[in-house]
Amino acid sequence: MPAERPRDRHSSQRFGGDKFRFFFECRSDRFAPMLFEKFRRSRDLYARMRKTPVFQDLSLLEWRRVECILHEREYGEGELIFSEGDEGLGLYVVMSGRVQMARKAGGVLKELAQLTAGETFGELTLIDGGARTAQAVAMEPTSLVGFFRPDLLDLLRTEPRIASKVYVRLAELVACRLRRLLEDRNVEEVF
Repeated sequence: MPAERPRDRHSSQRFGGDKFRFFFECRSDRFAPMLFEKFRRSRDLYARMRKTPVFQDLSLLEWRRVECILHEREYGEGELIFSEGDEGLGLYVVMSGRVQMARKAGGVLKELAQLTAGETFGELTLIDGGARTAQAVAMEPTSLVGFFRPDLLDLLRTEPRIASKVYVRLAELVACRLRRLLEDRNVEEVF
């Protein structure tokens, strides 16, 4: 009769023996690098997005909740992101590349701005869900992260504290842009 192996609390027998250990080792070799890569990417994205005004007040835990409702988009050079008058879905953050914002004035397309990494556009749509007031075109291969109004409204219902932080920063950003517009123009022209 073969000698029985002693069972201690660290023995693999307790958790299914060698089959379990083999299964676990095989799985961890394949999936651990992917898990760490995903975690590293998430931390990098958090660090970059904290530099944007809309997301700067979020803690890492709050960010984890917001991160799962963000949408990554890639655009080629000259590709239209949205047109003036399109239904607005939400805010975009430029992660890399360059975006031209333009608007038709008297039948001529006039450039309003060129945005680079870290800058945002489409903020008004998060507030009112209205039509786009300008068009956006990728000037070179561009990577964007989208934060859309339906997701923000769901967040407001499920995580009001996080959503209120986003809305406060969003209001400050829109107010800052309105002030700049008023300084550049005669107030009577605007009102």
